[in-house]
Amino acid sequence: MLWRSFDPPSRTVLQMTVRTSADFLFSRLEKLNGRILVCRALGYFTLVERGADGARVLNWEKKPYTNAEGEVIEEDRYGTSQPFRFGEDVYNNRALNNLPCHRLHAGHVNLLKKECLANVHFCVAKLHALPVEALLDDFTAAKAAFQGKPLIKCILEALLLSRNGLQMDPVQFMPQLLGRLEDNESTAEFKQRLREYSSKVWFEPDVNILERTGGQLLHSIHVHASEIDTMTITSCGTYVITDALYVME
Repeated sequence: MLWRSFDPPSRTVLQMTVRTSADFLFSRLEKLNGRILVCRALGYFTLVERGADGARVLNWEKKPYTNAEGEVIEEDRYGTSQPFRFGEDVYNNRALNNLPCHRLHAGHVNLLKKECLANVHFCVAKLHALPVEALLDDFTAAKAAFQGKPLIKCILEALLLSRNGLQMDPVQFMPQLLGRLEDNESTAEFKQRLREYSSKVWFEPDVNILERTGGQLLHSIHVHASEIDTMTITSCGTYVITDALYVME
């Protein structure tokens, strides 16, 4: 604690526990250097540099300060934020891939919806950065894990019907889901967030012209460049095999 021989007894008092000793040390550093500087500097002590999804990233080590009993001493690391996009066309694939996975396996359904599945900016960014199937996988896993959440089920069904449009243009996410989601209590807030999205230009039709969820059509298949000529279903009911004539131009 940097004691000196001429310090008064009031400044040479030992703390009773490891936690209070650490708190006293951090408090002293904050008084000498300022809280903001100390908080940010401590945050860098546990950062490590790694490569992920083709980009250089900074990541936290999973080892908090603990005492002999395993009790966490210092938890708030003040790490840098992880935006979904670094630039106009540079996306944070690590956050887009890992954030929904971690929220799902931690059982944080409310944060999963707030930060990912019901977050329009997250969904549009993931559609720009990755194939449609990546976003569908997030919703499929969440639906299986949280079966009592109607919003997740409704958005997944709308995405399955909107697959072709989203493959061509991720900005179609807003008009496609607005046109396909039913107007009810579970979708009202999400549809309002769709209408408030303003990062890209998009149009919403005045009348409903899209197939809505809850009808006979559950999934739209878009894998051929031309009309399907023949189709069959395997005896087990698991696979659909289609055939289409492809004309070379």
